[in-house]
Amino acid sequence: MDQKGILGVVLGLVTAFFIGLFMVPRRYARSDNVTFLLGMMAGAAVGGAAYWLVAGAPWQWSWAVFFSLVPGVNWAVGSYAYAFGTERIGLAKATGIKNTQVVVTTVGGFVFFHERASTEPVSAVIGAALVVATAVYLSWIEHREESLPSASPAGYLVPIIASILYGVNGVFMKLLIVWNVPRPLANLGIGLGALLGGVALYVLTGRRFCDLPKAGLKNHFLALAGGVTWALGLVTMILSIDYAGLAVGWSLMNLSVVVSVLYGVVVLREIDLRRRWGRVAIGLVLACLGIAALYLSKLLPAVAG
Repeated sequence: MDQKGILGVVLGLVTAFFIGLFMVPRRYARSDNVTFLLGMMAGAAVGGAAYWLVAGAPWQWSWAVFFSLVPGVNWAVGSYAYAFGTERIGLAKATGIKNTQVVVTTVGGFVFFHERASTEPVSAVIGAALVVATAVYLSWIEHREESLPSASPAGYLVPIIASILYGVNGVFMKLLIVWNVPRPLANLGIGLGALLGGVALYVLTGRRFCDLPKAGLKNHFLALAGGVTWALGLVTMILSIDYAGLAVGWSLMNLSVVVSVLYGVVVLREIDLRRRWGRVAIGLVLACLGIAALYLSKLLPAVAG
């Protein structure tokens, strides 16, 4: 693997850290999901705008730049489903379910972007499958009822919507790269699109903006922090996809399930680690095997070349 590919893998792991933590504030905030989502989308917009400004505020007009709003709106809807699941079944399980998005994006990378030339397909598919297996396996672990009193079957089903929409977003972001949209400008557009999506959901669900102060400053701050964390992850995510390819970059990002599960288990105590440590350990081993397979998928074409 060349240095660019290695950097892409490293950035994919950094992305996993940010993406694994951006929904953590939902477990602490006491506002409803739509209000929380609006604050999170505002944080994403602020983060994207800050990166754009620091990068020199590049600007160009094209339909490709305008399209960058679409993955933002799409992410807002998916994040509502993810936040709903996090509230109902906890951070660890909701992340495990939504991270099956890797199937959609990995297939998209091979079908639409012909990444077979730079990625060994068998290893990439095995790696992606192991990431999905990690997510599914960890989501099966029994949670502590006292930590999630509002758990319901809907909490397991709704995050599936997030997995589909987030998976499609991987393809959208690859399109932005192919269309040569400057990365800071892409981040700005996605952040603004996310804010538009958050506002639309807030209005469509019958909320009134005059009610926002009722949620309290602390809850709004938590939501904003989650959005800014996601914006940081978006920067490293786009770079990872650009350097390592969609299949590898997006799959590595899905290892965020490891970060989320560890936080959910150790800090939030969603799962009784003393009784379930063996199952958690097996899940983490599966994740590491997935990393190895994805690394191999980029190494083999370089060796053959």
